Amino acid sequence: MSIAQVAAYAARHPSYEIDVATVMEAGLSAAEIVDWACEHIGQSPIIYTTASPDAVAAAQGRFGREAVSRRLEELMGSLARCLVDKGVSRLAIGGGETSGAVVEALGLESLRIGPEIAPGVPAVYGLAEGGSAEGRLLGMALKSGNFGDVDFYERALAMLGDGA
Repeated sequence: MSIAQVAAYAARHPSYEIDVATVMEAGLSAAEIVDWACEHIGQSPIIYTTASPDAVAAAQGRFGREAVSRRLEELMGSLARCLVDKGVSRLAIGGGETSGAVVEALGLESLRIGPEIAPGVPAVYGLAEGGSAEGRLLGMALKSGNFGDVDFYERALAMLGDGA
């Protein structure tokens, strides 16, 4: 379902696929991806690492499961922090570990539960800590696994409001 959700959203919005090999070998930086995202910010772009099970297994076999997970979580946390510092106030995050990494990177100590986006996935709100976003309300969808229908990301951003 995660692959279908990303594909459905990417068909209507600018999309940036993070290539694991590039991240692991060349050290793709959050700043490079944020620059791309800022060029498309009004179109609610998607940045993703979602891949087929075979591609995931190949990357983990080549670089090590823990190393890949750690590096991608660090990158996604840095991306979220940079985007929020640039004014983004809505984030829809797929993946349980990635969601945790983003919440940690943003320094969110508590979240207020909002309306349900999909069964098991509520909108959540928290105040940004540190940086230029200090004290700004952030709306987020933190989704793990196969929760939600194919239009999950469209629904999540619509529910989170008109923020960047």
